[in-house]
Amino acid sequence: DTGEMTHARQVIRDEICARLADIADVTVVNSRAYPIITLPSISVYTLTESSVSENVTINAPRRYSRTLAVSISIAVREIDQGDEMADVYAAQVEQRMAADITLGGLVTDSTLTQTDTEIDGSTEKPTYIMRMVYEIWYRTTADDPGTVI
Repeated sequence: DTGEMTHARQVIRDEICARLADIADVTVVNSRAYPIITLPSISVYTLTESSVSENVTINAPRRYSRTLAVSISIAVREIDQGDEMADVYAAQVEQRMAADITLGGLVTDSTLTQTDTEIDGSTEKPTYIMRMVYEIWYRTTADDPGTVI
């Protein structure tokens, strides 16, 4: 044991990737680095997280109720059909995420809160991106942030 701990955020991203892995004809990655991989792709990455202490006293261990914003970003090359192509993948993402809002009991709840689109012209060919933001609610203790309670 190296003493290295995987944070619960990583565990949650891994679980989301596993649930999306069977979507046909798309590469699913646990990263935001879509330009360097084969498109179309679905990238899963953390945006922000807020934490609230549940403890009213100073007794250890402190418990945190966390709200994690996870981006599930769909990237496609075909700009002229970007909306249509991305929506095909988005529907499959939504179905898989809705099938179990607790991600197999890993989290308390997950819900789609926002979807936005952009065209990224910084890549060799312009890339159409649809970003779906899911809010994930889960709990940990302060001394064991890798374990969801």
